[in-house]
Amino acid sequence: MRVTLFSMRAVKVLFLYFVAFVIASCYFQIGIDASPSLSYPANCDPVTGCPAVIAAAKFQSHPAFALNNGATNAIVVPELGRVMAFSSSGESTFNWLWNNSLSDKNQSWQNWGGSKTWLAPQSDWAQIAGAKWPPDSAWTKVIKTEVLTGGFLQTTSALSHSGIRFIHQYGHDENGNFFVKQTAEKISGKPLQSALWSVTQINPPDAVFFLLNSKSTFRQSILQVQGKADPQIRQKGDLAWYIPRDQPALKINIDTTAPVLAALHDNQLFVLRAKTQDAVYPEATEKHPHGFPLAIFDSGEIPQRYLELEFYSPLETFQHGSAWTFTIKWNIYTLSTSDLTSPKLWTEVQKILKR
Repeated sequence: MRVTLFSMRAVKVLFLYFVAFVIASCYFQIGIDASPSLSYPANCDPVTGCPAVIAAAKFQSHPAFALNNGATNAIVVPELGRVMAFSSSGESTFNWLWNNSLSDKNQSWQNWGGSKTWLAPQSDWAQIAGAKWPPDSAWTKVIKTEVLTGGFLQTTSALSHSGIRFIHQYGHDENGNFFVKQTAEKISGKPLQSALWSVTQINPPDAVFFLLNSKSTFRQSILQVQGKADPQIRQKGDLAWYIPRDQPALKINIDTTAPVLAALHDNQLFVLRAKTQDAVYPEATEKHPHGFPLAIFDSGEIPQRYLELEFYSPLETFQHGSAWTFTIKWNIYTLSTSDLTSPKLWTEVQKILKR
């Protein structure tokens, strides 16, 4: 019995190392400019994928980690303090995350793109970050990286101006979702009311979907906080979607009890969701007393256009020794159509967003 048990464990370990080797080899060869085409065993679950695997890799010239479960690939670059690539496994090479190919290493602040964590509200950055702009560099300055059991990655940031550090955990959960678990720890300094702010920059999609509160219209649910041009938004029942068009930059905050955003590219749907909470979020107004858990930013007509899918945690009072966690789950779904005017597409998207 001991021999049999040992053999089974040995086979499983060897299999995981083999898959990790294949992933790492592919990424090293292409520099992770795009997701590689990988083959996975036929017995992988079509929804949750294979056992999660993590492998050392490189993203362009940066050391990185590839996290793969046979369904989706994620590339985390600790040196940049963010996720820089996310795509479906298999033949697709489309990276949902926008990467800035024009970044200047000589600038004091770099907009690398990808997905990172800040503190909100931005209107309080003079107190939170020490300046109204740019964001506190400590938020994305990783000083410790650990590979955890189960195919998870953990990074710890430097201590920020406000005495807060971020601990990120990345991985795939038992339901096949890729997750970004963001924890803010108050180590020093005066008490501070703030929220975690997840900012995910994506390549321009065909549309971004979100859910409205019952019996609400999108005009009742959004607040435009940047830009003068009216955003192009459509609505069908409690499903609404923003359609990017040629226009200057704009930003809309979204008041909803369903914190989920979904970007459409062809017939692929990139879904990000947070836990529903009865709480007060940043940027509250008299009309929106509970604030806004979501926002969409469109950079508009610039050399490299991108959109930001933004999630806010509830506002919390950070005191010495306190810690708050905010998790965003990602996944990619295939729809039966890419036609934005199709009721079938609306129904499929609505069902996915309400899961």
